[in-house]
Amino acid sequence: MRDNQAPQTIRLVDYTVPRYWITETTLHFDLHDEYTQVDSTLRIQANPAADGGPHALVLDGVDLVLERLVLAGQVLRDDQYSVTDENCALNPRCSRLSLAWCWKKGLS
Repeated sequence: MRDNQAPQTIRLVDYTVPRYWITETTLHFDLHDEYTQVDSTLRIQANPAADGGPHALVLDGVDLVLERLVLAGQVLRDDQYSVTDENCALNPRCSRLSLAWCWKKGLS
């Protein structure tokens, strides 16, 4: 959510089970005067209780600069994921995966 947007109400009736579980998270922060760089490694598994599938994996984050995205040890090409000002999305083809991503915040 951006600073100038009003928060959205989320009602219990609108709840859906998460499509993925993050079972392990490792973060490394590199703090600089002008920006912060974060290296993150996530162990993720598809939630078998989620309806349908396979589902897109969406990583939320506002105004982040994606440096690299690595799925199962392979650096993803630009055409293997999408990035907006508010998230990064990809379509993993497996139910368990390791995802590493590096992003920066604060660059002008």
